[in-house]
Amino acid sequence: MSNYWLHQEEAVPKYINLNKNPMKQNKNFQRKSQLKIGETIFVLMIFFIMMTLGAVFYVKIQSVSGNEEQQKQLDLRTIKIAEQVKSLPEIVCTQSAIQEFDCIDLIKLTAFSTMMNNQQQKQYKQYYSQVFTNVNIKVQQLYPAEISYPLFSNTAVITKGAKKSVSTIFLPVTLFDPIKNENSFGIITVEVMQNN
Repeated sequence: MSNYWLHQEEAVPKYINLNKNPMKQNKNFQRKSQLKIGETIFVLMIFFIMMTLGAVFYVKIQSVSGNEEQQKQLDLRTIKIAEQVKSLPEIVCTQSAIQEFDCIDLIKLTAFSTMMNNQQQKQYKQYYSQVFTNVNIKVQQLYPAEISYPLFSNTAVITKGAKKSVSTIFLPVTLFDPIKNENSFGIITVEVMQNN
């Protein structure tokens, strides 16, 4: 029988001291448990703070890349409109019904500019308003004399006071005067706007 009691004493865990008061042991266990719970709560708080900071950082990066993508699309639209303006049959130079490269006829340009800015002929402006939305287009002669020809301005869709993006492109062109048979240098300025 003595062997039986020896094995029973070995079966008692070492952290339980049978000689001490069980109430003190219970308080020690409660303190240790409270510390463990406090550590767990602290770790969870740190985890959620890190997750929140990560989410804020991710959203900020996404908004920046979204703005960059929006600006890129606006720049591509500006280039497309500039190419359309440069090849408008209403203003390009032609010789034997063949369009000349990067050349604008000054007589056609003057007539087109007058027609577009005439308040009595609104049907032309309405047509081009559908083709060129939120656009300012002008042709400037730079040499030998500085003359500006406003072609088109359609910024009525832009909300006043709202944040907007603007993309501008300048295209060099030759301006041909068929009456004097002279060439001059100019640029086409295309300014495209959009609400953000």
